[in-house]
Amino acid sequence: MTRTTALILTLIIGFAPVSLEAQQNNIGVFEPAYDTWKIYSSHRSVTTIEDISASIPNALVASTTGGFYIFRKNDNTITFNKGDGKYAVNSSAMTYDPIHGRLWFGYDDGTISYFELSSSRFRHFNDISRNDRFLSNRINDLSIENNILYVATDFGIVLFDLQANVVRDSYSNLGRFASSTPTKKVAVANGVIYAGTDFGIAVGDAALGDLKIAGTWQNYDNQNGFVNDEVEALASIGGILFASSKNINYRFDGNGWSVTGIFGGSGVLKFRQVGANNWYVVTPANIYTYSPSVELVTQLIINNSTSLRFTDIIEFEGENVFATNQQGIGFLNTATNEFEAFQPNSPSHNLFEQFSVSESGEIVGAASSTPGQFNIGFNDTGFYLFNDGVWENFNITTNETMRQNGWTSFFRTVTVGDNYFFGLWGGGVVRYNRTTGDFSRYNNLNSPLLGLNNAPNYYVAVGMSIDRKDSDYVWSISWLNNQYPLSRYSISQDEWEVFPVANNIGVGSLYRSVFVDSYGQKWIPLTTNTLIGRGVLVLRDPSGGENEQYRLTSEEEFGNLPNDRVNAIIQDRRGEVWVGTDRGIGRYIFPDRIIGGSVQERRSQPLINEDTTAFDRVLLRDVRVTAMAVDANNQKWIGSDGDGIYLIEETGRRVIRQFTIENSPLPSNVIKSIAIKSETGEVIISTEGGLGIYSALEREAVQSMESLRVYPNPYSYQRYGGVPIVIENLSDDSTLHILTVDGRLVRRFTTRGGRVEWDGLDFDGNKVSTGVYLIVATGNNNEQRGRGKIVIIR
Repeated sequence: MTRTTALILTLIIGFAPVSLEAQQNNIGVFEPAYDTWKIYSSHRSVTTIEDISASIPNALVASTTGGFYIFRKNDNTITFNKGDGKYAVNSSAMTYDPIHGRLWFGYDDGTISYFELSSSRFRHFNDISRNDRFLSNRINDLSIENNILYVATDFGIVLFDLQANVVRDSYSNLGRFASSTPTKKVAVANGVIYAGTDFGIAVGDAALGDLKIAGTWQNYDNQNGFVNDEVEALASIGGILFASSKNINYRFDGNGWSVTGIFGGSGVLKFRQVGANNWYVVTPANIYTYSPSVELVTQLIINNSTSLRFTDIIEFEGENVFATNQQGIGFLNTATNEFEAFQPNSPSHNLFEQFSVSESGEIVGAASSTPGQFNIGFNDTGFYLFNDGVWENFNITTNETMRQNGWTSFFRTVTVGDNYFFGLWGGGVVRYNRTTGDFSRYNNLNSPLLGLNNAPNYYVAVGMSIDRKDSDYVWSISWLNNQYPLSRYSISQDEWEVFPVANNIGVGSLYRSVFVDSYGQKWIPLTTNTLIGRGVLVLRDPSGGENEQYRLTSEEEFGNLPNDRVNAIIQDRRGEVWVGTDRGIGRYIFPDRIIGGSVQERRSQPLINEDTTAFDRVLLRDVRVTAMAVDANNQKWIGSDGDGIYLIEETGRRVIRQFTIENSPLPSNVIKSIAIKSETGEVIISTEGGLGIYSALEREAVQSMESLRVYPNPYSYQRYGGVPIVIENLSDDSTLHILTVDGRLVRRFTTRGGRVEWDGLDFDGNKVSTGVYLIVATGNNNEQRGRGKIVIIR
């Protein structure tokens, strides 16, 4: 027995034995504690609903802009999105196949897929998406008849065999319409195909000839009475063809087209057959019943709400279920004639501009700058709180204080203790106390904050940062303000102080955002009003003059930034400041020497690839960096504009992993924000298509090691071959010793962070023998000790 092994065994004896409960929790249990994804998206905007009781008793499915969910009264609602295997978060079309028990989905890129309700499994088909003959393969609508899925695409109609799962035919010449005319709607009745396009309607009957021949189709457009406009809904009802554009409804009785006003003034979104002889007609504002035998129209529901917009309706378990664009699905209370809405617990929008993590571990998100910036209709964009699987949505529809004050467009956030701060587009800065639930809003009316140059009360908080040197302070940047763009808020004093723009930052330069390092320096990216980069200003004392500031640019003698457009700044656990730009990353190894240091000390270092054979020795040189974060092992998570997210080792010499929509459930390759819960190893990634939370291996180290958690346990090479053994509850910079019960050392290695992998091999790279193994972790100078055990079956 070696002296080292004897010392380790001595340390083992000093430990209290692992309790029976702890052993039961650790042995025989395998949790995928890391390298897993959860995707979160909004389910309040429903596009289609279907009764799927033929496959799942008493169930309906709602397709949403965030995925879909299966609903049964008095039962748990189950949601599905890209994280569950769906091809993409949002689908452009859905229909139900009751014969095979499947939901079919179509997507923007031409992919179609089904979800098998009996097994909850997805299968994707790229027969259409891989077609390179057309500019767009987007799927717009789906319809089923006689085991054929009729697919309306941006180049025509595709027939997909539901038994063989192959494409049977396609029609891209729909009569006299131009070849490859986009088809927006497709309906099939008794073998006759009705195609709604951007230029009118085409009707094809295979019994009359080969539908690949353009002359077989009958066209209806402005040449014969139908307005040349995009068709949004169509149906053949009782021998009459109905078709609707955005604002006008038409009927065709076999002789000619005429405008009909029986469904109100707005265009019909959907026709739904009820039984053999009746139909529902859905418009955004109202829903009607239609009896074709007597051509009787009755208004089913009266909508007095300006925000409620219908998208679909079905009969379900003896009552009507409505789909809406902002309130999920709902039922009509016949006693009160009021709409009772339901939606699964989820974020209120698929907008995730920025996220941060509070000291308590709560995820705090700001939704979007809309409508203040873009005016695109999202006038309830507030903020989200997410904890223990539960979403809380704060906006003008859910919170009375926000509704009364009209607070929208929350798009920046930082947290200090139980104080959550939000930057609004035009609305100033809002402080929310998580404990009391109280709000405070600051702008030019109650503080020295100044907004736009020509509208001082319109404060756009484009940048916010906590002060890493003094946590009593929160810093904020006012956009398009060239007088007092920088401000500081004291939490303890509840007071704001504003600072004038620095000298010599360049004509036309504006402050764009702010990051405060551990030395108290403010790093302020500069741009023009058209967002052309002007480098970054490093500011020590904002009122101290030129000796307290330095402007870094891409010029080698003045900072050597990779690019003058700076988008993200972080400080790592060694004190280095990393700057992400439109063209890669620069490291400032001595950030405290930027002001007053030498040319060499203020010159950024590129990330040099450790692979000497690499085509480009500079790592991520051409990546447009949009977000960055540092994990418990000092590794860097780098978000990009179109390339997904990179994990690189702490000195920037190697890409450990890259996640994209192609190799992960990541909702989009455009990354907007990254935040990390170091205690759990969770990486929160907001994208333009949804929110992803990735459970990484790296997590915060414990302060004091005791019982180590080891899994899977028992570990069988046959069952878990290729899956590493995970060891948790480690202190930082510890050494792990793997020993047999008689004290023989089989493996030793050093660790960083609170969780590590062991490949189950000994010093020579061989599998160890069947038996019980002791795992001992020792901290630096043996000041901390942790112990665990594992059963290995060879």
